[in-house]
Amino acid sequence: MPGSLLVFLSDPLHRQLGEQLGPGALRSFTRLASGGEGWRYTGDPAELAVALAETDELRGAGLGWPACGLGASEAEPVGCPGIRIPGHGRCLAHLEREEQRAHLGTLGPGSPVDLRGTTFEHGLLQEVLEAVRDPDSRRVLLGPADFDRARFVDDWNTVDAEFSARASFSRAVFEGRAKFVRTTMAGRASFRGAAFHGVAVFDLSSFHRAATFRRTVFRSSAEFTDTDFREGVSFSRAVLEDSVDLDGMRVTGTTDFSRTFFSGGPARLSGAVFAGAVSFSSATWERGLVSRGAVFDGPADFAHAAFKGEARFEGVRFAAHADADALPPSPTSRSAGPSNDAGTARGTSG
Repeated sequence: MPGSLLVFLSDPLHRQLGEQLGPGALRSFTRLASGGEGWRYTGDPAELAVALAETDELRGAGLGWPACGLGASEAEPVGCPGIRIPGHGRCLAHLEREEQRAHLGTLGPGSPVDLRGTTFEHGLLQEVLEAVRDPDSRRVLLGPADFDRARFVDDWNTVDAEFSARASFSRAVFEGRAKFVRTTMAGRASFRGAAFHGVAVFDLSSFHRAATFRRTVFRSSAEFTDTDFREGVSFSRAVLEDSVDLDGMRVTGTTDFSRTFFSGGPARLSGAVFAGAVSFSSATWERGLVSRGAVFDGPADFAHAAFKGEARFEGVRFAAHADADALPPSPTSRSAGPSNDAGTARGTSG
C-alpha cells in the first residue's frame, strides 16, 4: 500500500526482543505465512523503535552476575541463569540438598536475599520465605531482595510481608499465582518486564518509594484494589490480558499508563485517587473501562487513548487546572450524574 511501512524481524532478533524486554514487546508480531522464518510487525513503528532502542541498551550487558551455567550447550551457551551461591559453583536450585539447607540456615528475618535468575519449584520458594519469617509475628521480612529474571513455578503467596529495602523482580516469570497481599515495600520496587501467567494480587499493599510495572505482562487477572503508591507508579507499555481491578488505588506522585494495553475487562478504576499528573496517553482498552468516583488532583492526559468497548465515567472529579475535555471523543455521551464540581467528567461509551 502506498505510504505504508512494512517491518520484518528475523527469528533471532524477535527472540532477543522477548528475552530482553519481556513478552509484552512481542504482542504486535505475527509469524510469516507459509511456515517461513521471520516475523511481521503490525503495530506502531514508533513503538517498535523504542523497543529496539531499549534492546540495544541491554545488548552485550550479559546477566550481570556469575551464573550457575548448568545445562549449558551450544544452543544455550548460558545454561541455568541462576546466580551462584557464595562459596559454591551452582545456584540455590542446583545445590545438593544439604548445601541448600546450610545456605537457608544463614538467612533470618530481614536478611538480604539475592536469588537472581533462580528457578523456584518443588517447594523451594516456600523454604526461602520460611527462612525469613519472623517467628513471633509470622510475617515474611526481607531486606534488599533481588529476584531479577527468576522463574517462579512455585506460587508466591504472602500476606503482610515486608520488604525493608529495594525489591527487584525485573523480567521475572511467575508461572503460578503471585499474591502479594497487604505487602509493604519500603524501597524502590521493580517488576519491569515481568510476566504473570497466573493471577497477580497486590491488594491493600503499600509502595513507599517509586514502583514500576513497565512492560509487565499480566496474562491472568491483575488486582490492585486499595493499593497505595506513595512516590508514583508506572505501568507504561504493560499488557493486561484479563480482568483488571484498580478500584481504590491511591497514587502520590506521577502515574504513567502511557501505551498500556488493556485487552481484558472492562477494566475497573472506581474510587481511585491520583494526587499528581496521570498519563493514559495512547493507552488502549479493548473491552472498556468503568470508573466511578475517581479523583484526579493533577493533570490528566488521555491524548490518543482508544476505547474499543464501553467507557463509563460517573462522578469522576478533575482538579480545576486539569482538562476534563481531554477524555477521548466517542459517539455517545451520558451525564455522569449530579455534581457540584465543574471539573467532573462526562460518562462516555465507545
